[in-house]
Amino acid sequence: MEQSVVCKGWKIDYDVQDGMPKAIALNGVTVFRQQESMFRFALDGISTNNNHKQMEEILGTVEAGGESRLIEQELNGQQWHVWLALEQGMELLCDYQFYDEYITVSLSLTNKQEETRRLRWLAWTVGMPFHPGCRVIAPGQLPPLEPAEYLAKGEEGIEEIPLIKPCGKLAPAEISSLCGVYDSGTCMGAYTKIQDGRFSSRLMHFSLEKGERAVSVRHIYCPQLLLAEQTMEIGPLYLGVQQAGEEEEIVPAITACSLGEMSSGESLAVIEAGIGSSQARAICSSHEQLRERINVYREAGFDTLLLDPVFPWPGWNFQKPMDIEFTYGVGVKETIGKAHENGMKVLLTVSLRGVYEFDEKAVGLELSPYLNGEQDSWFMQHETGRFARSFNSRVFGAGHPGFIRHMEDVLSLYMRELKPDGFFLEGQMYSAYPDWNPEGPDKPWEAVLAGVALGGILKEHLQKDFPDILFLSDCGCGQAGFVPDAFLWDGMQWGKYGLAPLLPKRGYKRFHSFVGFKELPFSMETCHNFFFENSLSWQDFGRWQEEAMLAAPCGNLLHHLDSGKSNEWTWFAGGYANENRFGEKVHTVLTAICLMMPGGFLSFDYGSLCAPELMNGLLQLKRTSPVFRTGICSLTRLCCDDPKVAVIHWQGKENHCTLAANLEGVEKVPSFTMDGIPYRMNGKIRLYDGKWRETDKLVLPPYGIALIQGDRG
Repeated sequence: MEQSVVCKGWKIDYDVQDGMPKAIALNGVTVFRQQESMFRFALDGISTNNNHKQMEEILGTVEAGGESRLIEQELNGQQWHVWLALEQGMELLCDYQFYDEYITVSLSLTNKQEETRRLRWLAWTVGMPFHPGCRVIAPGQLPPLEPAEYLAKGEEGIEEIPLIKPCGKLAPAEISSLCGVYDSGTCMGAYTKIQDGRFSSRLMHFSLEKGERAVSVRHIYCPQLLLAEQTMEIGPLYLGVQQAGEEEEIVPAITACSLGEMSSGESLAVIEAGIGSSQARAICSSHEQLRERINVYREAGFDTLLLDPVFPWPGWNFQKPMDIEFTYGVGVKETIGKAHENGMKVLLTVSLRGVYEFDEKAVGLELSPYLNGEQDSWFMQHETGRFARSFNSRVFGAGHPGFIRHMEDVLSLYMRELKPDGFFLEGQMYSAYPDWNPEGPDKPWEAVLAGVALGGILKEHLQKDFPDILFLSDCGCGQAGFVPDAFLWDGMQWGKYGLAPLLPKRGYKRFHSFVGFKELPFSMETCHNFFFENSLSWQDFGRWQEEAMLAAPCGNLLHHLDSGKSNEWTWFAGGYANENRFGEKVHTVLTAICLMMPGGFLSFDYGSLCAPELMNGLLQLKRTSPVFRTGICSLTRLCCDDPKVAVIHWQGKENHCTLAANLEGVEKVPSFTMDGIPYRMNGKIRLYDGKWRETDKLVLPPYGIALIQGDRG
């Protein structure tokens, strides 16, 4: 039996037995439809891992919320309070708040038993009507595995079709909790979003059930020990509706931002380098060799050197950070000075990995100078009590003030002795598990994003003496109150395999996954293929890329193809640089695409730089042309008739700049449309096919790149 509650144009039909919503409508249009419990909690269990997946892969959990019972409900003005009895002796208070275009839900889970319970996560499940005229809203997630036309064929016997394949936790999608469905018939999008920035989350499933309902399941990781009568509060969670005249307008409307708001002219152009030997290829063996390359970096247009510790050991292990030469090598001070003399900023990579990250044979932490009985708690322990081998210096929260003070001392020492311009805290994203035994008043869930918060804590401390200090991050920004000056963003790092063909070198597989390297197994034959080699049109990639960037937190994005991470893992695409994967010409085209998108650029010095003349020309253009400071960028508005020609268009009030890049090895004479209307490209045309040259006609040579600049669009 169902009853309804009505407020501000919203109507929620709920089951009088379990108290869960069954349908939610706005102005008579059903936008959410439930067949299952909306809120299910995972309790107890034990982790199966001794590394950064301690929070995700749990054995023996029990569920609370699948079979709820309504205790009481009350509509009070624009608030609806619902009290539920759950399994496992839990009670849940759901506070719904009604607004014109959205509803928020805040949850309070209380343990009504004497036994202490271990809360793992909330599985937030939401269903939305779906038909062939709908598409998924999931910025940064994988494009649909099945085209929308599949739904119109009327296949029978298929209970569930995956609408997207959720990315691994290192994917661009993880910086956004936005998820929903856009109906082209009503020009309306129904979406869910998590506003509670205390917790990390992950989209686990987004599938079409019986051809009529899209169901999203997102885990919100909120680990907490619930003592008797203790309450855990989660939220607000958003259930919203947004009108949009066109399909491509829905994500900008929901996020209330545009690509033009992402500064490009002032963004960093970063070259990452270091000394030591990687597992896949050699890099500089000494700082003397590295200093010889600084002029090369500058001539290519880079303005920032990201200086890594000695690779792989000991610099990338949290071993002796106060010993500068032990960590960064002999001559590091002279290298920083040489970069400053050449007008470059210098950021130091500070590795927050565990002491045995690159010494898997070690079975304990006896060799760690930190295990002295006073600092043991700085290192992450598995739930069985064993120290975690990987990423174990992860107790960053305020509940461990000794560690915070130590890191403040470490970075202050670097600033005084080496005089860098800032830092990159490598490994922040891997703080993906709780600290079940925090010191002081901290909660287990606070450790999950403590790695992100650490950057903000350290930056605030150092700014007192070094007001212009910069912080680069590899994690989603805006979480835990930390907004770095720039952050790595893996859009092209993930999507490049779908844009271009590969070179089959050294037994390297001719298929690739659109998954993060942490998701790839050691055996490439068993990996799943989501973005197949050379399978994407530019239009499809451009829409995915735009939406992912719009849903990203604020701050300057750093696009990259090669980085220290892809160099580090031999089993991630063979550990090869992209020039080896794609060939020099394709790599040059992908680099040009990265350079022209809103945001900054990062590259890794793997022994040679990709097309220095091209990089210098595009970087200098972005720094000097006003269109990159005041214009609006689009990867989809200006379309080429060829799906394998990438087009990035910058439009200002009085001028424009367009990049057209040929992703294939055949000559092309492209034609264009803008907003569906034939468009005549005007302005000065410069071609790059190994060197820059001016031309009167836009003819793209094989893997050629064209730059068109004009006074008006």
